[in-house]
Amino acid sequence: MSINGVTDASPVQQAQAQSSVQQATGMEGLGEDAFLQLLLAQLKNQDPLKPMDNTEFISQMAQLNSLNELMALNKTMSSMITAQMVTQGSALIGKTVSANLDTGESVSGVVEAMQINNDKVTLTVNGQQVPMEAIRTVTGTDAPEGGSAAW
Repeated sequence: MSINGVTDASPVQQAQAQSSVQQATGMEGLGEDAFLQLLLAQLKNQDPLKPMDNTEFISQMAQLNSLNELMALNKTMSSMITAQMVTQGSALIGKTVSANLDTGESVSGVVEAMQINNDKVTLTVNGQQVPMEAIRTVTGTDAPEGGSAAW
């Protein structure tokens, strides 16, 4: 039986690796742990008479490095987006806004406060929590001529 490439791991081992990543990260696809498990299974199950080619091994290690870099970039981008939303939300404090909620209800009033819950920015308008995405108009001193701006 010839064994080569990433497919050296049995389907059961691949499924176990994929499952462990999904449980640990809540993400689909291969993560670092699953990638290392598959690589280890590949090395354990390779044909001793036809060991893995060095260039193939280096290629797989480069893929692992790329995966790590992409995960770090994703984390950084998420942090930047949250920071931007906080800045935008805090700039609305004291401004009059109107919003359309998912329930179909319209809310308008002065923004009293801003909160961050699970990386989501919500504004307090007339004592009611309003998601930042629901804001449709803003009225205040910083608005363009006419006194209001639509989002």
